[in-house]
Amino acid sequence: QPPARAPNNESLSAFQLRSHTGKQYGYIAFNSFADGGGNLETWERSLAAANQSRLRGLILDLRGNNHSAYQLVPHFAASFFSYDRPLRLQAYAQRQVDATTKVWRTRGSLGLPPQLPLYTQGSGHYGAPLVLLTGQECTGPCEVFSAWLQKSGRAHIVATEPTPGMVGLTTRVLLPGEVVLHAPTVAEIGANGEHYVHGKGVEPDLRVPVDAGFVQRIMGGGDRVLDAAVQWLDGKT
Repeated sequence: QPPARAPNNESLSAFQLRSHTGKQYGYIAFNSFADGGGNLETWERSLAAANQSRLRGLILDLRGNNHSAYQLVPHFAASFFSYDRPLRLQAYAQRQVDATTKVWRTRGSLGLPPQLPLYTQGSGHYGAPLVLLTGQECTGPCEVFSAWLQKSGRAHIVATEPTPGMVGLTTRVLLPGEVVLHAPTVAEIGANGEHYVHGKGVEPDLRVPVDAGFVQRIMGGGDRVLDAAVQWLDGKT
């Protein structure tokens, strides 16, 4: 049940959940990593409130996060890492087409320096157990964010299926006959030079079966994916 609601705008909302065991968890849903509309301020305020309330776990609902903006991915990810245990991106890189020479060039993931440690100090850092809810609408920046947190062992992903694997920027080319071609110009790759999300998606750590019980729960206004996340936190904490 959500007894309290934090300030929110149309792209980010936060609640406080209480499980059947009586434990308190935070819940944040947002659909964009764009740097605007108060997203960053609301995000930091929500994490500060979670820390102040001493919430024993946090659930991030990314199931509607299909915006193409990548700006706040590093900042949001850094919120779950500390100075002594930062997120490092040496295992990731980005290939981008040089418009002048027409060749692919490699740089750090999302254009960041590979050796740059990502972390947050103070009330903006959240160190308790973390669960991500993903789905078919979690694309692009949402998938990069989820993959970073999962591969670092910082987050547990709960979903009914993998994400689509639609990562990377494209340019729109209009061909004769009103045919539109989207040609890739930026690709996120791993240390082995292969895509770590594109075409593969992010596999959930806990896959919730879509069965008769799942449908019945939805028809009754419930959310079995969220239920599974809360149950996992109950066992984790």
